[in-house]
Amino acid sequence: MNAMKIDNLVSTVTLARKLRKSATNELGVHGLPYGEFEILYTLKNNNTLQPSEIASNLVHEPASVSRLLKNLLQKGLVDYTYDIEDRRKVYVNITAQGKKKFGHIAKALQ
Repeated sequence: MNAMKIDNLVSTVTLARKLRKSATNELGVHGLPYGEFEILYTLKNNNTLQPSEIASNLVHEPASVSRLLKNLLQKGLVDYTYDIEDRRKVYVNITAQGKKKFGHIAKALQ
């Protein structure tokens, strides 16, 4: 990798960190960490997903997604449904309360 590519890579990563920090600060006012907001956004646009699909879409480790989903479940913003034929398959759904919370935050951020 040449020096210019390395500079571009470092600049891109630095910018991404700054953007995430800014988003985290904005969302913190609404009591929702960035990672949880990402999941609500993903579910709002996809309706129902398995935790592994959420992890893949957001490029997160499955353990991180599980922790975030647990928090969202406790807040009543998501719920789980289980496959009728294979109870090992879990699907995550955004609740009406989750949609309302997402809409409130989205409106405030405009």
